[in-house]
Amino acid sequence: MSTQNTPYNRINITLPKSTLELLDKVSLKRSRSRFIDMAVKSYVYSARRSQIKKALTEAGIKRNDRDLEIANAFALLENYEK
Repeated sequence: MSTQNTPYNRINITLPKSTLELLDKVSLKRSRSRFIDMAVKSYVYSARRSQIKKALTEAGIKRNDRDLEIANAFALLENYEK
């Protein structure tokens, strides 16, 4: 994915010294912004994925009885057709 046409904004952020030291260990000084950009996107993607998984699990639990009724109705139909 190319970011050449992506507009950029300069911001000032404050990080704990330990976080900055960690950032310096895992990225080149000139690529901090890129590293932070990728880290934020990865975090947001992961959080969204967790939210979707949680919502699907809750919906599955909520509709469990209905789904069992439908499955049983189909099973009865299959047995009836034999």
